[in-house]
Formats: sequence, structure tokens, C-alpha cells
Amino acid sequence: MAKQPFTPDGVQAKVAELYALPDNELFDHADDVRNNFKGWMNANFDLSADQQAYMNTLNEDWIDLASCQLKISFKTKQPIYLAPVFGGGEWASKLAGSHYDMDCTSKEALLAGTGELTFYFKYD
Repeated sequence: MAKQPFTPDGVQAKVAELYALPDNELFDHADDVRNNFKGWMNANFDLSADQQAYMNTLNEDWIDLASCQLKISFKTKQPIYLAPVFGGGEWASKLAGSHYDMDCTSKEALLAGTGELTFYFKYD
């Protein structure tokens, strides 16, 4: 799979590529993103030097949360978005966040979910 730019359109293209994969391959990506968020991001997105530097400053607890949200979203094939970056300064300055609106159920070891996941990055 080709790397995509880390932009709203690039994220949509990557999600479309992932969801077109057979489930076993998609689930491998789900496990990879959960186990190595930064590595998975580097392997799947063409990050600029500023984006890479920013990625390296993210709080480990936030990464843990984001990787778990992505894993569940992948496994249930829910929409994932990157909100447009807003702010006025350098990429690597202030805030990373996510909005996770998902209902998940487990029955007989099967996972199902409805909702969506949106990531946003703000800098001043």
C-alpha cells in the first residue's frame, strides 16, 4: 500500500485502502497500529519533517488512547477523519486530540460497532 499524505484527504484515501483489504489483513493493521502507533503512522503516511517532529512529542498516554481507538475503528470499519489543521504557527506546537463517538458490542467473541472517530491537531 502506498503512503498517503497526512491530510484530511490522505486519511480518507488510507481508510478506503484499508477497508478494501480482506479482514485478516485489516485486522493485522489494527494490531500493528495498537502495538506500534508511531511505526504504523510512519509506514502508512508521508509525514513532513514538522509532522514527524510533532509525532515524536505526543504524550504516551494520548498515543495509547488513540491507538486503541484506531484499532477498534479498524476492526468495526467505522469512519475515521482528520479534521483540518487550524492555527497560525508551526505544526509542532500545541494540541492533539480525538473525538470518539462509538457504540461497541461484543457477542460470542464478535465485535460490532457504530459511530466515527475524528482526530484533530491544533497549533498556534
